[in-house]
Amino acid sequence: MTSSQSAVVDRCCKLGLECRDMPKDQLTSALAALSCFPMYMVANVDAWTSDRQWRVPILDLPGSEHIREALALGKQEGKFEISKEHRRILGTLVSNAKPSDLVIYEYALETLKQALAEVTAPLAEKLRIAVARMVVAAAEASGEGLLGTGPKVSPQEKACIKQIDNVLSLSDSEEAAAVLADIL
Repeated sequence: MTSSQSAVVDRCCKLGLECRDMPKDQLTSALAALSCFPMYMVANVDAWTSDRQWRVPILDLPGSEHIREALALGKQEGKFEISKEHRRILGTLVSNAKPSDLVIYEYALETLKQALAEVTAPLAEKLRIAVARMVVAAAEASGEGLLGTGPKVSPQEKACIKQIDNVLSLSDSEEAAAVLADIL
């Protein structure tokens, strides 16, 4: 394992994604879970912007847009083989999001960027496409208005997706760029 691969492993462990190595040519549970962080970043963008999701008054229960979003996140995450321990870490990303979480997401993005530089080109392509699909699915899941009938992607979500695209070079992949083109 090279020192840069070791750095990615160390960073994954700091994010709670315990792993011993990061193979260059295969998708591990830790790498799959790490690839889900951008999706959760988009889903939680309301925590550090004024784009607040509606909650049931007094009871402080999630509104319908939050529920639609959670279902979309689960569906996207389910496309990967992720260990129970790593799914538990991802599960913590949807409860009680707060502005300080942005630091964690930016750290995860930088870690994923380093991992993409280390893996083989076919695996990097696969991950860029998957991340593009996940962030678009997360952004389109909530929608505004009664039962999500209004605009699907908020300006804050678009800005977040642009940041993710810039950091991870998602648009370097033609297929990922096509997925992103519909909302950016």
